Amino acid sequence: MEKEFRIAIIGLGLIGGSLAYALKGFKKCVIAGCDIDSETRRLALKNKAVNFIYEEAGDAIENSDVVFFCTYPDSIHKIIEINAHRFKTGAVISDVCGVKSSVSESICSVLPKGVDYVGGHPMAGSERSGFSNSSDHLLENAYYIITPGGEVALEKISDFTELISSLGAIPLVI
Repeated sequence: MEKEFRIAIIGLGLIGGSLAYALKGFKKCVIAGCDIDSETRRLALKNKAVNFIYEEAGDAIENSDVVFFCTYPDSIHKIIEINAHRFKTGAVISDVCGVKSSVSESICSVLPKGVDYVGGHPMAGSERSGFSNSSDHLLENAYYIITPGGEVALEKISDFTELISSLGAIPLVI
């Protein structure tokens, strides 16, 4: 029996919601979503964008192979620091922030042992925001900048690039 591939998406706004929709079916993955807004959580579950929904980030992070942070850049460091013990060994952490150096440094400073950071930035968006405006095709044909941090194994970068390609996006590893 093939083991479950779990993806956590922390923050289900326009980009996080679009990631959730677009990742449905990737390697038969299970998607754990997290958002602080109760209406967003309700809609994400009702619309089947996610398999599980949580208010607390740590609950979504637990046992996840890949964790996407689609939150405000300033919140990522604290979420990782508080939940460091909940990350699965071998997991990959990514973000979708446009500002890379400060976010990357912040994440790498609290990165749990055995967890890799691969930064990302989809060159996509809309004039509208929020989960209700997310879609499974927002990232199609959009460049998706991938910026591995530290000493990430080539196999992990390749696997992450495959995941990004499955969105219909065009991955660019920098």
